[in-house]
Amino acid sequence: MSARIVSWRASKSHRNYTIEVATSALEQDRGTVRLWIGNDLSTLTDSKSSLILGEDQVDFLKKRGHHRTTCGSGEFFCFRCRVPRRTALEMAEIVNRSVVSVNRRALCAICETPMNRRIPHAQTVRLAASMEVSSAQDPKHMRASGPWLAEWSRVDIPEPTNDIADTAASGDEEMRDDR
Repeated sequence: MSARIVSWRASKSHRNYTIEVATSALEQDRGTVRLWIGNDLSTLTDSKSSLILGEDQVDFLKKRGHHRTTCGSGEFFCFRCRVPRRTALEMAEIVNRSVVSVNRRALCAICETPMNRRIPHAQTVRLAASMEVSSAQDPKHMRASGPWLAEWSRVDIPEPTNDIADTAASGDEEMRDDR
């Protein structure tokens, strides 16, 4: 599971926190705060409990921060590798289109995980110059895959016949004759 971003603004620099109070203020697990103490969060240690200075906690959380990465031209963010990556075989597929933007789908060149990227229409020409672009063949609900698909494509489906209609019509004639 990915790490949740903790806002340093939830900590007050003029207060002091025990581990229990820090966990409730930051909405984190007790073990998480103990890991932070092991990873450079300074505390005042007494024989009973640890006391975290609010100013130290704010500085620690600011230092941890949220490191946002931006993708360059022709790159997609791979959630398995957790870094921007080039696409496999320099190919991408247009999935959905809107008035403002286009959704593109590609595979990661390293781990082959499906990656998605939303791109404004203005950037599609520039991206198309750097890689091969294709359009999705059919909607998601129409796609079929698996071993049964090969068998299904070989089955000849007979044309519908009007056998039932013919027997019903002949039955009507027999009933008329009986009268």
